[in-house]
Amino acid sequence: MKSVEIRGDGSSLLDGVISLCPHMGCAFKCCQFQQTGPIFLYPGEIEAAVDAGKSITHLVILSSNHHGGQLAECRAADTRSCDNGYKPLDCSSYPFFPAEQTEWVDTGTKALLMVKDEICPLKSSAIDSHRRYVAENWGVLLQRVPAVATWLKSIWHDDSWRKFW
Repeated sequence: MKSVEIRGDGSSLLDGVISLCPHMGCAFKCCQFQQTGPIFLYPGEIEAAVDAGKSITHLVILSSNHHGGQLAECRAADTRSCDNGYKPLDCSSYPFFPAEQTEWVDTGTKALLMVKDEICPLKSSAIDSHRRYVAENWGVLLQRVPAVATWLKSIWHDDSWRKFW
């Protein structure tokens, strides 16, 4: 799987694979949930992936301007690897997503998270290291790209997201 730099220091966002997935009977089921709702792409995410030379051919854009970001659907034949293309942050964060906040306060490069989807059979305590990984990566992104905080605020105030979660 490919990664895209979001930190600005030469390091890359890893693909968000949870090591327990192949061993807990779920076998990356979350990667087959592309039919349950769209993938939320933060402002500039697709452009950054393309600029980094990552393939996005498996992603079909459903909305090119959803509060400044985009909505996409995955059409990968091998959803676990995204057909060896770019894995969006929403996907690598699964089953977590930044929680709604009235203000994005500095939490020391950690974003506050919520469980996005109860479909994941793994208990939160079993994937605590993944939660920390996701919180750190969203926190770094929120500090680097102010438009992401604005985007998150706007999608939380748009009740249309509730039909997906």
